[in-house]
Amino acid sequence: MSSADERNALDFAPAPDSLIAQAQRLLREYPDGPPRPSWHPFPEPPGPDDPESLQDDGSGRTLIQQGTTRQTVLRGLELLEGKAVPSDVPMLKLIGLLGFASVQAAGLLRTIPGAAHDLIWLAEHAPFGRSRIVEHLLSNTDAVVRDWVLSTPHHLMQGELARKIAERCQISRKLAGLAVEPRLWDQAGNLLVAMASTRTYRCEIRRYEQATADYWHWITLAARMPASLDRAALLTMVGQDVTTGPAAPIIEDDATRMLAAINAVQYDREVARAEQDHGWEWPARTAARLIHARIRAEPSLFGQWDCRLSGCTSWPSDVDSVRLSFMYPAERPPFEDPRVRFGFVIGVDGRDPQAVAQEFVASLGSQDPKLSAEIIGGRRDEAERLGLRYRKPSRWMY
Repeated sequence: MSSADERNALDFAPAPDSLIAQAQRLLREYPDGPPRPSWHPFPEPPGPDDPESLQDDGSGRTLIQQGTTRQTVLRGLELLEGKAVPSDVPMLKLIGLLGFASVQAAGLLRTIPGAAHDLIWLAEHAPFGRSRIVEHLLSNTDAVVRDWVLSTPHHLMQGELARKIAERCQISRKLAGLAVEPRLWDQAGNLLVAMASTRTYRCEIRRYEQATADYWHWITLAARMPASLDRAALLTMVGQDVTTGPAAPIIEDDATRMLAAINAVQYDREVARAEQDHGWEWPARTAARLIHARIRAEPSLFGQWDCRLSGCTSWPSDVDSVRLSFMYPAERPPFEDPRVRFGFVIGVDGRDPQAVAQEFVASLGSQDPKLSAEIIGGRRDEAERLGLRYRKPSRWMY
């Protein structure tokens, strides 16, 4: 979507209380896409819209632009079928951001000449309908559109759609070419993984006539591709499919030999590099990693209190806190004997992660952690049998 198109969507002026106005607010707040899988957080009014106040001309546009209930908006989209024109594109993209209208809006955009890139924008911003939009664009020959279709993530499509993409885009012919770029190799591997999936109880790989040739070419080309973490994952998935998975009968035993010929050193180096890359961490996640490493290196920090570390992390849903849990007693007792789990919620709140970690570790040397941690696992009677005072957790909430 061009910057001009983006402005058109934001400059669109719907009725203030309408659902499409809510979609516009979402676009301003989340310009890069939906913040969560299900995207319709706004309540609807208790009753239906007043038909007399929405004087539609029969095209459905007024119902879409002013409707405050799903029923009204969906009726408007239904009326617009066969009448959509280029000036409707910003309206359809906006209303398509709301999950209940995504599929219908995409279907109407499909009928508007030159709206293929707008369909791509909707697919990447709406919570639903991506696979349907991919199917809409299968026959489009625009280079950008074709590349986007080929790049559909394998977890977002069923095997049948992956097979259609491979056939329509002639992946087999491209893999057999003299010059295969890494991006095409990635796309082909992604499609092979999707076709071999059994998630829908129907594996498409045996229905794909070029499967044997494509696997051979793809595996042969693997050694020429620059190593990356994503390619290591792709090789692992394809390797499983062709050795012990649904694709094993297609290329038989030679697949193992061919996969073994790939230079594993490059990939080992890439995985090791990724393991040491902590640039993606938020401060509490860094503090959690430092605390965990220190306690693993010095088990006596908890062991002196007859405790054992259970876990230490920072939840994406609570990015300002470290959550550490530990067991007491340290050793697992017989089944009939009590054991409880404790938890700390350690606030970071903008402090240096290194300082947070050092402060917590230092506290373990001077005070029994059971005195300040909350009991987050185990029954009240178990705590009492261990001589502990049971308190309902106040900070550790799942």
